[in-house]
Amino acid sequence: MTPECGKCGAQLNLAGVRARNVECEYCHGMTLLSDEVWTRVRPREQDPAHQHAQEVRAHVARAQRMGARLSLWITLGTFLFIGAIVGFSLYMANKAQQRVQQRVQQSIRQASSGAGIGPARNAPEPGKAIDIEKVELVVESTPDGAEVYIDGKRLVDLLTPAKIQQRKSDDVLLIKVVKAGYAPRITRITPDKNQSVSMVMEKR
Repeated sequence: MTPECGKCGAQLNLAGVRARNVECEYCHGMTLLSDEVWTRVRPREQDPAHQHAQEVRAHVARAQRMGARLSLWITLGTFLFIGAIVGFSLYMANKAQQRVQQRVQQSIRQASSGAGIGPARNAPEPGKAIDIEKVELVVESTPDGAEVYIDGKRLVDLLTPAKIQQRKSDDVLLIKVVKAGYAPRITRITPDKNQSVSMVMEKR
């Protein structure tokens, strides 16, 4: 049922009505719509339920936009964090490689200058016998024919006067001569050069 103008009785045109007071298109009088009519014709956007639904949809849209932005920032932060870790790992690996190269170069320099690692200057060639420097010791006694001992070890088949080939050394040797009927004689000698020693034995 279409409401009528309260002034002239003409039917009101409710098409496009956005306010509760409606102007009559004939007499231009204003008529206040009843609650029943206004509830039926009022704009949908003025409905509380509709407004609430719009607010909910707006909140949801804002939350979705915020969630998308947060997800974007989290993804970007993750990539930056991973990139930082990879960059730091590469930096440490490069530093370690530089240290290894420096040590290798230092070892090469030391080897070339004869220091540090590397073959010794006076090392013998493989398969070549080591030349040991020796000295000649002459042991004499009065009388002759005494047995000769060096550091307590008898030199078999050697009697004074005896010539002994001994390795050159700074160590002191204990030389003893023994002959039946005579008291043993002992002396000390350092085999650092060719030399002779003579001992006079006394009868017992």
